[in-house]
Amino acid sequence: MEICIKDVQKKVSKASNLTITCLPCNFDRDLLNRKKTDGPYANHHIRFKSSTRHHNCNVVITQNRNIEMEILSIFCHLNTFNSEKLTTFKQQEFRVVPQNVSAREGTNVTLVCEINDITGDVQWTKDGLALGYAAEIPGHPRHSMVIDAGNGVYNLLVRNVTITDDALYQCQVSPGPAAGSKPIRSSATLSVQIPPSSVEIINKSEDSKLEVQENHEVTIECIARNSKPASRIVWFRGDEEINPEERSDNINEETAGETKLKLYTVRSRIKITAKSNDNNVKYKCEAHHIALSKATPEKLEKLSPTVQIRVLYPPGAPHIDGYNEEKGTHVSLHCESKAGNPPAQLTWFKNDQMIHKVYSTTEKKSESTYSFTANVSDNNARFRCEAKNSISPLPQYADVVLSVCETGRSNPASMIKWIVNGDVEENSTFVKMNAPQSSFISKSNVSFVIPTGQRYVEATCQSIGNSISEKVISTHKINILHPPGAPIIIDQSSGNPIPSGNTHRISCVSTGGNPLGTITWFKNDKKVQPSHTTNGENSVSSELEFVVNYMDNDATYKCEVTHPALTVPLMKTQKLKHEPMHLKPGVQATLTCEATSSNPPVKMKWWHQNLQVTEDVYSFTKPGLYGGKLSTIQLTINITSEMDGRMYKCQAYNSPMSKSLNKDVTLNVYHKPTFDSYPDLITYTEGDNIFITLQAKGQPSQITYKWFKNNKQLYSIHNRRVQDSNINITGVFRDDAGNYSCEASNSEGVSKIWFIISVKHRATITNTSSGVIVSQGDDALLWCQIDGYPLGPDHISWTRPNFFFDERTSILLKNTTSYLTILNATQFDSGLFYCVVNNGIGNESSHSVMLIVEHKPEILTMENESKTASNAGMSAKLHCRAVGAPMIRFSWERDGSNITSIPDKYIVEQRQVNRLNTVFVSDQSKIKITELRNSETKLITRSVDSNH
Repeated sequence: MEICIKDVQKKVSKASNLTITCLPCNFDRDLLNRKKTDGPYANHHIRFKSSTRHHNCNVVITQNRNIEMEILSIFCHLNTFNSEKLTTFKQQEFRVVPQNVSAREGTNVTLVCEINDITGDVQWTKDGLALGYAAEIPGHPRHSMVIDAGNGVYNLLVRNVTITDDALYQCQVSPGPAAGSKPIRSSATLSVQIPPSSVEIINKSEDSKLEVQENHEVTIECIARNSKPASRIVWFRGDEEINPEERSDNINEETAGETKLKLYTVRSRIKITAKSNDNNVKYKCEAHHIALSKATPEKLEKLSPTVQIRVLYPPGAPHIDGYNEEKGTHVSLHCESKAGNPPAQLTWFKNDQMIHKVYSTTEKKSESTYSFTANVSDNNARFRCEAKNSISPLPQYADVVLSVCETGRSNPASMIKWIVNGDVEENSTFVKMNAPQSSFISKSNVSFVIPTGQRYVEATCQSIGNSISEKVISTHKINILHPPGAPIIIDQSSGNPIPSGNTHRISCVSTGGNPLGTITWFKNDKKVQPSHTTNGENSVSSELEFVVNYMDNDATYKCEVTHPALTVPLMKTQKLKHEPMHLKPGVQATLTCEATSSNPPVKMKWWHQNLQVTEDVYSFTKPGLYGGKLSTIQLTINITSEMDGRMYKCQAYNSPMSKSLNKDVTLNVYHKPTFDSYPDLITYTEGDNIFITLQAKGQPSQITYKWFKNNKQLYSIHNRRVQDSNINITGVFRDDAGNYSCEASNSEGVSKIWFIISVKHRATITNTSSGVIVSQGDDALLWCQIDGYPLGPDHISWTRPNFFFDERTSILLKNTTSYLTILNATQFDSGLFYCVVNNGIGNESSHSVMLIVEHKPEILTMENESKTASNAGMSAKLHCRAVGAPMIRFSWERDGSNITSIPDKYIVEQRQVNRLNTVFVSDQSKIKITELRNSETKLITRSVDSNH
């Protein structure tokens, strides 16, 4: 392939600096790698550049002013005949960019990166850490680049993926050797799929059982730890999948040790209301995860924990079968109760005194038999069988009343008849005993079950002699004691904090019982008087009404119900939450500390940072229990936001006992978020990784963050992650520079902090003045625009070989443009000036700027061209050379007359020897005379003119 200078000038916009690329080529380096120092090619610097990486080579020709380039040709010898190619610079670009990839541990992953027109070097980074340009990456034996340089393929292969490979990877291509070549980058995330390290049900016992009372809610919590992405938990009852309505799932992000990798722990909670048919049922949770799709059954079983529900329920109400007469007045009472879980315990009582505690249990029931010999003392005796287990709030019971009726002496023996509540009771015994004087005494026992809910029973014993008129009647009224139901507290606050100063009402209701129960109120175990008590037909209620203050914070109110049928009072408690006024800057607050009754009174002090507080302190006493004194100390302070979290200590000291008590109080001051100080300007170099944390402090501590750049909100993108108070930019670019701000807000307001991020990058020339033309004596202004940071006057220079920069020249940097001013320009100032910039980052950048100073043409007298000779009939050539600007026009005269170009006689040619930026500064003209005759040896004169 032969490329002539003329051809090059047609294809390239500027011929002052020319690059010709051959793909591939073999140059005669001895011929090209030289600088011409003589002849018509003097001052041409031909430089051979080869690139073994891309198998191409470039020829760079630097042309200086006043150079004659008439016959210079460049030869590129190709290995193939059809590969001729003349190219100008083309920007490299991605053909295939890396894509986000998810992979299981232990697999191999390839991140693809393919580049068109590549001229730079390629490397990969991992979370901003450069892995290097070599195919085999030092220190990373499982990472390597799979390279096909001819096709621009630079894929990253990761073998046997582990948790440490989870990262943001970036394919980076550096700038090529040509001016204006830019770096390119593209990122992708390798997400390593990590199965949960463990799955467990956390609130079960060692035997994998969970105890819960019947009709009570139980929460079963399953935790799947350390997976990525988060696991999905599935619940089973037995072998059936369930999804209860009362289910909550929380995903927590945790850091995996030194790797700082974010793993996820999933907590799933389900609530079930236990029924008796749930007893011994197994509940199971399974962690479903993409990384477990090929797991073995053994591993899946380990990640599927179970818990067996043991439902606890009270025993059924017992019943007494009645009594059986064995011998005479011998009585046998049999009690039976359906077994609870745990099994019921049966106990016998006579007139509320325990008399028998022997029982037996089976899977379905508990039973007990009590046998005794009845006598008169057993008349109206109440026999009770109680059934209870560990979860019975109150014992279940059944009772019978034994009536013993004994007549006086009679003959014959009297008959005895029993009437209970108006009905004849057949369940009785009759015994006739001998008495003195040939008389008899009749004796009868009766037992009966007391009807449910009945408050009393009337039992009548009738003694009937031989005659109907001989009837004796005795009636007994038996009052039945029924215990009341458990008390219920009605609190309208529903456990929520109660604002200070509000009037609050709390009620206690006890239902049932014979007689009704008696309600007593206690506050922190101290008896308090109710506001009023109301007795209804079947219930009693008692209400407290009070104004809430700081002393009610966490106070426990107890409702206690006493009754003759109860050996232990029934009780219910309620804890109040007092919501104090929020402390805010600008308000005055009083801290009150009160000590319980003591004798003598304690001495009280306030402390802060180990120093006693004495200003704005007020203390006093008032009568307390047992003749003692209640001591109180108060501290008044003016609240500021800086007081948030400040701790004060209240100290009470009892001198006789040499004992002190201390109570710490921490101020919780509501205020909008505030930031710590932060630099106004932060400077990075292009390619650096940025991680900025701006933590704000405020109350409430639930703070929301927003990030902005140049007043536009920022979100996470491929190389930028924005999360809460953090912003992370991987491989910062110059476009990332700007005005940044972070906004923090809570319920009290919004705060903002501003700062500037500047990015240092290589200075390059982006534009220059073109073909500056001035007249002699005028001032010339040349300029070049520069992109780079930092950029100052010290980074920029203007140069030109053999040019003296004196007081006529001055250099000024304004914004990003450098100006070279030349005062009173002369024709000798014409030529190429070079704007050179180097800010210490990367290589320097330079660009030429042509200055043309207009001046009238001057004919160059050359001794060997002042005359010419030729034989008659032959052709002759005359040369005329001139220098001037702008374009020069030539004219030829003979004997004072212009010569017209006649094809068969005179041929006039005009050629530009040196053209710079379309302005002709050195021209020549030739006239060719064909078939010269002797008469034509007269003088031919030349003249030049220009548009000057």
